[in-house]
Amino acid sequence: TVTEEYGSRVVTYRQTWQRVGALAAALSARGVRAGDRVVAVLPNQVDLVCLWFAVNVLGATLVPLDPRLTEPELAALVTHADPVLVVLTPDGSAPAGRQTLHSGPGLDEAATLPAPTLTPPADPTAPTVVLYTSGSTGRPKGCVLSHDSLVLPAGHMVERLRMTEDDVLLHVLPLHHMAGLSFLTTAVAAGAGVALVPRFSGTRFWAQAAASGATVFRHLGEMIAVLCARQPTSAERHHSLRLAYGAGATPTVAARFTARFGVPTLEGYGLSETNTVLCGTLDDPRPGTLGRPLPHVRVRLMDATGEVRGAGVGELQVGPNPALLQGYLGAPELTAAAFDDGWYRTGDLVRRDSDGELRFVRRINDVIRRRGENIDPAEIERVAESCSGVRRAAAVGVVAELDGVDIKLYLEPVAGRPVVADDVLAHCARRLAPFKLPRYVEIVDRLPLTATQKVDKVALARHGGSPHE
Repeated sequence: TVTEEYGSRVVTYRQTWQRVGALAAALSARGVRAGDRVVAVLPNQVDLVCLWFAVNVLGATLVPLDPRLTEPELAALVTHADPVLVVLTPDGSAPAGRQTLHSGPGLDEAATLPAPTLTPPADPTAPTVVLYTSGSTGRPKGCVLSHDSLVLPAGHMVERLRMTEDDVLLHVLPLHHMAGLSFLTTAVAAGAGVALVPRFSGTRFWAQAAASGATVFRHLGEMIAVLCARQPTSAERHHSLRLAYGAGATPTVAARFTARFGVPTLEGYGLSETNTVLCGTLDDPRPGTLGRPLPHVRVRLMDATGEVRGAGVGELQVGPNPALLQGYLGAPELTAAAFDDGWYRTGDLVRRDSDGELRFVRRINDVIRRRGENIDPAEIERVAESCSGVRRAAAVGVVAELDGVDIKLYLEPVAGRPVVADDVLAHCARRLAPFKLPRYVEIVDRLPLTATQKVDKVALARHGGSPHE
């Protein structure tokens, strides 16, 4: 079953397949054919799931986009994706010059034609979806992903998470992102239930978990931290969760979450371009490590001198396999640059410990080069976030007054806790070398986040602002 917003709508797999047939007829009547693309600008809802499958049984490709996009952002991506149809919320603004269909009553009315005989796509290498990356370090890129890209890892994740049809997955991640789609396909591969929620809410989480009977939760590290920071409630003790799977939680936060809520955590790693690559095992979870490769995956670490064969740090690269992206839509030069002799370059620095375990270090492109020194912004951010009252920090390179690069530090305070820029700088001065100290500090109500809850440094660059010393 798929439960939408906890009881407002519950549908079985059979009912879902019937809805897929009705939507396929509606799409076909509007000219959707094999090889076409259909854009969907919808929040997490049952019809988005059905729409994806309906598009696929016609041999077409779904392009799910973030409904939070502004009109200019949406227009740019729709132009790039060049779809034959755009499906929007009832109040969504139609991009100029595009055939559109609105969800809700409009979609219900369209889906009244007799459903065709549905046949799942026979070619596992055909495109199923185009996912636009969140663009935290550059311009958005549309990842063309095949059916193998979603189906192959899902089967392996069922084994890693020990999923069965008795499980219910609490689904709070957006379906326009790989983490959301991969979690959904894992549930389908297991025949499990899905409790589909529009977005994560720390306030409502435990009530939602209890109401849905959820057994597995797919998290991002920030979500675990938010739940640990909340005041204890009676609701947090009445749940059926047996596992929290995700990425980005520190070992300390993961241990605190397990101790408080009685739910073990399991770490994993993947990108829009790769789906899940690494995942821990329930027998030996090792919080803080990225886990072991899934059976279809080979990985290697590459440094400036060649492959890192023993312990050391290098860029994580993923070997050729059927789940890798087929390329970036309409960007052969970006596709070529993303590969090293057939191995996908993740852009992430990873350390292999002496025991063979892999640990995330940082993004390669986040390095700030200032006055001849390479500076890791994550180090500055960790120090700033250890200062009382700072909830989140982001360090970025900005143009210096006399050429070169300076460092600007953005600070998001804990709610109700005042933060003084000079106090944070003094705190940093006690823990960082002088060349790492920020020149500018700006305090903001909230830092912009990508769909994966990472600080959106591209948005910060656009924000600019008037830095103050």
